[in-house]
Amino acid sequence: AVSAPFLKEALDETLAVYGGKLILDFTDVDFIGSAGLRVLLETAKRLALRRQRLTVANANQDVIAIFELAGVNKVIEMVG
Repeated sequence: AVSAPFLKEALDETLAVYGGKLILDFTDVDFIGSAGLRVLLETAKRLALRRQRLTVANANQDVIAIFELAGVNKVIEMVG
């Protein structure tokens, strides 16, 4: 919840500059809460309007389990 606004700001800035497909490297991410999931889903929705997709790469098993439990893996592509 504390870092979600920073994530949103970084994603907004990145989309404003690049606008295309977005791949997030989750190598160092140990946990993601509901606020972070909400930011990712909002970003995925914005990308979908541009016919683009949000991808999360290198997530550990704990984060993958959270994505699956929340159903986020159906909206956000998971690789690596």
